[in-house]
Amino acid sequence: MKKTQKRVFGLLGLSLVAGMTAVAATIPSPGASATSTSSVTDTLVIRVVGDSPDVNISRTYDGVTYGDVVVDPIYWLVVDYTDINKLDLNLAHTDASDAVHNYKLSAPTPDYDPGTLNKQILLSNYGYGKYVFTASGYGISYDEDSEEPVGFDEDSVSFSYVPVMAVDEDNTGTDYTIATDQTNADISYVTVTIDGKVVTDVNPDGSASFDGDKPMEFQNGVLIPLEGLVKKDGDGYYQISLTAYDDEGNMIYKPFSYRYVSELIPDTGAPDTGGLFRNLNISSEDYLVTGLIVFFIISIVALGVVARGRKTQKAMKRRR
Repeated sequence: MKKTQKRVFGLLGLSLVAGMTAVAATIPSPGASATSTSSVTDTLVIRVVGDSPDVNISRTYDGVTYGDVVVDPIYWLVVDYTDINKLDLNLAHTDASDAVHNYKLSAPTPDYDPGTLNKQILLSNYGYGKYVFTASGYGISYDEDSEEPVGFDEDSVSFSYVPVMAVDEDNTGTDYTIATDQTNADISYVTVTIDGKVVTDVNPDGSASFDGDKPMEFQNGVLIPLEGLVKKDGDGYYQISLTAYDDEGNMIYKPFSYRYVSELIPDTGAPDTGGLFRNLNISSEDYLVTGLIVFFIISIVALGVVARGRKTQKAMKRRR
């Protein structure tokens, strides 16, 4: 009898611990909540009359892109706004030396009604690099006591302008070609580097050769030699770098780099357990939840078995 009670209490204890663990996993850590050590004694109330301003930016780009990277210097942006009486446009440019330059661009004076601004930016006026375009709108909402405008909204987009990039025109994930800035006459050729090794030639089967004495000079529209690359262990990708040069061998801006995966496998967060479980696409979260469910089921079944055993023992004692 005592042994049976110990088993029951032991199973109940394990079930309680597992339940507390599952609940604790759903509670955010203390660092995730905001705390305040000071008390607020005064409250500022601003009464606002009017509608809140709204500013949104979208892009209409018909040139060659790789994500947010472009090689065509003509860049179009569309700014939609409502309920504003002032619009500011700012362009932040980070150059090759990582210096940041800010430019205030021309903007119309809104007439309070909803409006759309089609803004063209000629990036070659500023140079290659990273860009952040910001549109700030000041609204017609105002404090009814001071009659000063108080509404504000802004939106921003980021992109990069480079001399060379890779293009997957057919969306195959395997056939990438070289695309250069066709407006820059100084670009003479492009070199290709795969995992730090410079391509010196292309074999008849389309694979890259690294045994030559000098880098191979690629031109716009040429296929990047990725044939023969197999799925890698570990990180699973190849680092491809493209660098543009002028006639005298001077590098133009920075190399354009991207990751190439020879066998496209979605990253689901599943642990690499090897063997049978390698391709099951089971994540660590799935393992945790499944383990808890199985644990509770086994605990319930075990409690039922123990309870049934005790019931049988009592019945047998009554018969005696």
